Amino acid sequence: DHGYGTDGRWIWFSAHHPGLGAEIYRMPREGGTAERLDLPAPSWFHGVSPDGAEIVYAAARGGARVIDIWAAPFSGGAERQLTHGEGQADGPEFSACGRRIYFNTARDGQAQIWVMAADGAGQRPLFQDARVNWFPHPAPGGRHLIWLSYPEGTTGHPRDRPVKIMLGDTEGDVRRVNVRATEI
Repeated sequence: DHGYGTDGRWIWFSAHHPGLGAEIYRMPREGGTAERLDLPAPSWFHGVSPDGAEIVYAAARGGARVIDIWAAPFSGGAERQLTHGEGQADGPEFSACGRRIYFNTARDGQAQIWVMAADGAGQRPLFQDARVNWFPHPAPGGRHLIWLSYPEGTTGHPRDRPVKIMLGDTEGDVRRVNVRATEI
């Protein structure tokens, strides 16, 4: 899990350490020394708020088998749990305005794209269909959302499966195939 911060100066990523789990780092885009964030493991990076003050990530805490969505201020401070074991949640990303977080969760049986306020309130499915949908990525301009869409019945997000890269509006009303796996 990796990506650029909103200012383009930093690369954020997760690295797995045997026996410990994934930890979150950032480093200058030009290279150099990676800086580990002071967060418990396992934590998987996913997004940075538009103002660069906060990150969102997937994490498991306290021996829990369910992965939830968490947020933490970059400058330090306590992490906040945004989902609470309702079903595996993953792929959180801030909207362009920073007031919403898009994520995927399997709380209704299979992974679908959901949205919530940046404080975790108002969680709801953005849409529901027969496909298995993961990793929503809001466009910087705030009008579009892209995500990976696996065939119906897919468990998790396995490699070497045919996927579609879907494009839709940020309310889930207009959705279409942007790229099929056979085209890339």
